[in-house]
Amino acid sequence: MSRQKAKGTRYESAVRNYMAEALGDARIERRALHGAQDMGDLYGIRAHGFEGIAECKSHRTVTPGLVERWRDETLCERGNADAGFALLVIDVYRAPVERSEVHVTLRDLARICPALDVADGMDDAADSEWAVLTLGDACRMIGG
Repeated sequence: MSRQKAKGTRYESAVRNYMAEALGDARIERRALHGAQDMGDLYGIRAHGFEGIAECKSHRTVTPGLVERWRDETLCERGNADAGFALLVIDVYRAPVERSEVHVTLRDLARICPALDVADGMDDAADSEWAVLTLGDACRMIGG
């Protein structure tokens, strides 16, 4: 296994372990690669009647171009998995896993935090705007 692949595996495992503990849900699992039909790195994330996925990225240098590419990838993988929502989880260099950045569309934010109700009937438009929060905050929304 390459060094980069091992780093990615460690980060995915750390995110999975944190989410399982924070949400009290051991059903969250790492997913095997599916090639062109990838369906996210983590699955089995349950929030308010929806089941979602997480795409995890661990890079030392994160650029706006990379984030844009990863957002597109996350939406594609949400579709491949037929998931109710998707989280893009980005490692923050030298920060604990709960401080990872979570990028989520407004549509998906409304699904993990139903009190927002921002996307009712506007799924397409709400998929073009993104919010950024920490993994800890995302878990509090999902679990609350």
